[in-house]
Amino acid sequence: MPKHGSIDSIHRWYDRVEQLLAEAKEPLALIHDFRPVDLLSVNAANRQAIAERVSRIAKSPHVRKIGADARVHANAVIAGAITAVSWLTGSTPWPANNFSNEEAAISWAQVMLGKPSAKNGARY
Repeated sequence: MPKHGSIDSIHRWYDRVEQLLAEAKEPLALIHDFRPVDLLSVNAANRQAIAERVSRIAKSPHVRKIGADARVHANAVIAGAITAVSWLTGSTPWPANNFSNEEAAISWAQVMLGKPSAKNGARY
């Protein structure tokens, strides 16, 4: 996720996500690390741009390739901002969850993809 909330950076980010989905041969996990995001730079226009892109992905033929969407955040304020965007987009047709650390997000994503988790001896 872009550190600064410019509309262009949001669109570049989602362009890359859509490219990854188009190229994927099997379901994949999206792990969004929101920890470096400058919360003060995220405004209503940014949230709207994100909501529009998420809605576009939800209507895409590649939507079936999203096996998990894990969001890593640093605190409850960021989690609240993520929730606000989710309200704009409505429920997504893929599994999504919020986490306070990367390890938990990766383990959950692996379970959602039917892969062995790190607790079962897998490495990531």
